[in-house]
Amino acid sequence: VPNVPPLFRWQDESGVEVMVMYESGYGSAFEIDGVEDSLAFAHTGDNLGPQSPDHVLDVYREMHAWFPGANVFASTLDQFAEKLEPVRSRLPVVTDEIGDTWIHGIGSDPIKISRYRELLRLRCEWLRTKKVTSTDRLFCNFNRRLLLVPEHTWGMDEKTFLGDHENYTAEKFKFARSFPNFKKFESSWVEKRSYLQKAVNALEDSPLAEEARQRLEAIRPIKPDLLQWQKTTSEKIELHTSHFDLQINPLRDGLVSLVDRKTQHQWVDDDHHLGALTYQTFSAEEYDRFFSQYIINAAQNGDWPKEDFTKPGLELAKPVSAIWKPYIHDCYYRQTPAQSEFLFHMTFEQECVVNYGAPKEVFLTYQFPHEGGSFSMELQWFNKQACRMPEALWFGFKPRLLEGAKWQIEKLGKMISPLSVVENGNRHLHAAGSRVELSHFKGKLVIMPLDSPLVAPGVPSLLDFNNKQPDVKQGMHFCLVNNLWGTNFPMWFEEDCLFRFIVNLTD
Repeated sequence: VPNVPPLFRWQDESGVEVMVMYESGYGSAFEIDGVEDSLAFAHTGDNLGPQSPDHVLDVYREMHAWFPGANVFASTLDQFAEKLEPVRSRLPVVTDEIGDTWIHGIGSDPIKISRYRELLRLRCEWLRTKKVTSTDRLFCNFNRRLLLVPEHTWGMDEKTFLGDHENYTAEKFKFARSFPNFKKFESSWVEKRSYLQKAVNALEDSPLAEEARQRLEAIRPIKPDLLQWQKTTSEKIELHTSHFDLQINPLRDGLVSLVDRKTQHQWVDDDHHLGALTYQTFSAEEYDRFFSQYIINAAQNGDWPKEDFTKPGLELAKPVSAIWKPYIHDCYYRQTPAQSEFLFHMTFEQECVVNYGAPKEVFLTYQFPHEGGSFSMELQWFNKQACRMPEALWFGFKPRLLEGAKWQIEKLGKMISPLSVVENGNRHLHAAGSRVELSHFKGKLVIMPLDSPLVAPGVPSLLDFNNKQPDVKQGMHFCLVNNLWGTNFPMWFEEDCLFRFIVNLTD
């Protein structure tokens, strides 16, 4: 549980604040000195729907037993917040980020997240260009359905509807996917992803609907037509744009040097990179460590925490803890009047492709405009087999830092420092909004992840809950996919994917 007061003022750097009541469990009676009213938040259990009339009466009886003589009545959070106004000034102030320690779950369906982010950007464009107003009927219907997408439940409860502790290895899993429980479990993820299409359908036959469909179609992964590229076997390629001097090693390391021509700062060298792909597998022992770190003592003996937060039976499959790097199979180059492009065709070792879920083919494209201080990257993978054993794919940025450089992550329109997170909050994984920034005395390096918000400051970090501060000198690492958290998230993924990143350097 994050180390924050039960009631506090959460304040940003401008002084704007909200009152926060942080409940450590699933609801209890809340009292505060100087306020006659108390709040008893009567939560129902997970996935059970609203309480029955009899259950509501039980809650009333329980409250009367806890508070003899009290007037127990139904109310709202707004009404209780009004009762707190007289004591607001006495409440403690928290300015640090808290961080969602469950946020890694959104990495379980990268296509859902990519399409969701694309539609969010599109709705903002519509408002900015006045194609819609916030009260337009179709736009309101679109928003209501789009709001369902980030909801916490992303499918059926694994322990209830799958209930399998045996079929983890690639061979066993392929066979088990034909079982009715596996098929039903998997179908729930399709149903949840369909919220995106229902949001677009809510726009009916308007031009907005067609625009939304075109935007979603444009981000489908497509294998590059290599006939449109020139294959190169040179040991080194140099390129000079108006803003950058760069070097490419076509067959070994990819982008090996990137120098800002104005500041003469070298961002990429032998030890620093912008765009490094890795595939990670995890062992049963890492789950044991995470369970002991994260699950409070009172819950460690129960059955459901093991089912939700680990993978029971995984130890029999004996997965290895390893990080795998792809190797470059071929490099291609092409130039247009506007930009120069490099395409790397990469593959992973057979062991992680066949026994786990590393994609068979990866295409990484760098696009360097001849003018301006930005460039872009597109990462696509194809033929990734479904893997039930724990896995993750990462895309890392570890630039060579200038003295005094500071990383920040944009969340909900505010820039936060990864070093300013409360104790027992999530210090090692965040969901970035539009960008991650590296500020230094000569300007900024801005990374915009269009499709993949999950970012780990310092090093790739999953299944290791601790309060150590991240070593931000090691960069920022975007988690493209993972299947670590059970509960009701997708537990395997096999689709082709596209991930886009824009890097911008400003003075």
